[in-house]
Amino acid sequence: MEVLTLEEVSKLLKVNERTVVSWAEKGDFPGGKIGSAWRFRKADVDMWLSKKLGTRHSEVEPKKSSIQEFIHPNHFFLTDVSSKREIIDFLTEKSASVLTNIDINLIRNEVWHRESLMSTGIGLGIAIPHIRIDNVAQIEVFFAVNTKDIIDYDAIDSKPVRIVILIVAGINMQNQYLKALSTITALLKNDNIREQLLACQDNAEIEKTLRGAQL
Repeated sequence: MEVLTLEEVSKLLKVNERTVVSWAEKGDFPGGKIGSAWRFRKADVDMWLSKKLGTRHSEVEPKKSSIQEFIHPNHFFLTDVSSKREIIDFLTEKSASVLTNIDINLIRNEVWHRESLMSTGIGLGIAIPHIRIDNVAQIEVFFAVNTKDIIDYDAIDSKPVRIVILIVAGINMQNQYLKALSTITALLKNDNIREQLLACQDNAEIEKTLRGAQL
């Protein structure tokens, strides 16, 4: 996972650093602080830039996807945990029960390595931990709605997290991986869909809500 500094993003976009910080603070640009330093995932920056360039550059923009493409049975969970570690451990265990050819410790270590670079709490009570590893035949997405606030997730807006989505993709699945990230992020930024998810009482309701969701 390539991570850019503020200076690198400023040079890439040909705007001054104050402008980049202003965009990020308003939530108009993907990035977050690690300590006092701004950091930006290159994949997120590339996706943001592709969207800004519009249809004239559609060849570099991932094709729009439906959430149905990333939904599989038994990947939906109503959880009741209190911490970031608990929810990540829960979802990595669920992923390992599906990806039986992959050591759970590899999945867990990759997720925590990703978190050490930058929190995957993207704001609005949402977190999307995501990794790419070897020996994954198809993208697996695991959806958790927690019954209470997870205070210590360290989201970019400093607000508690309630909805956590783990994405596990293969090393060679860059395009599908970006499609999954952009589709799920766009879906969960819809206020009505988030409210419906937070009102769910069991796993089946979460699945039904997501299967019926429209961007």
